[in-house]
Amino acid sequence: MNTPAIVGTLFAMFCLWMLRYAVRNLRKADMSNDWPSVPGRMIKVQLWGNRNIGGEMKPVERLNVAYDYEVDGRRYSGTQISFYTLVYPETAEFAERHPENSGVPVFYKPDDPTQSVLVTGSKGGNKRYSEIILACLGLMVSVAIAIAGAFG
Repeated sequence: MNTPAIVGTLFAMFCLWMLRYAVRNLRKADMSNDWPSVPGRMIKVQLWGNRNIGGEMKPVERLNVAYDYEVDGRRYSGTQISFYTLVYPETAEFAERHPENSGVPVFYKPDDPTQSVLVTGSKGGNKRYSEIILACLGLMVSVAIAIAGAFG
C-alpha cells in the first residue's frame, strides 16, 4: 500500500469514530430534553480563544465551565455545557448570564446523575445535523483518497 491509501484509510477510521460520536451526542441531546433539573452553582467560567471584536482581540471563542449540583443528597460536579459545541457569540452570552458563583439549573440523567448538562437538546435549525454532516463529508473524502491511492 502507498502513502495516500494508508492516510486515506486512517482518516476514514477517524471519520467513522467522529460519526459514531456525533450520532451518540445527537441521541443524548434529544433524550436530555426530558431530564429533570436541580439547582447548581457555577464554580468556573473561563472564556478562551481570541477573536477580533470591534478591533480588539477578546477571549470569547471557546468556553470551559465547572459546576456543582446535588441529587438525592449526593454532591456531583460537571463540566459539560451541552451535547453540541458552543461557539461565539453563544460562549460570551452564556458566560455573561452565568458568572462564577452564580446559580444555574443543572439537567441530569435520571438513572445516572453523573451525566449532566446546562443546556438541553440539540442545536436548533439547520445546525442540528452539522457534526454528522461534517463526519460524513470527511468519510467520503477519505475513502476517495484511499481508493485513489490504492489504484494509483
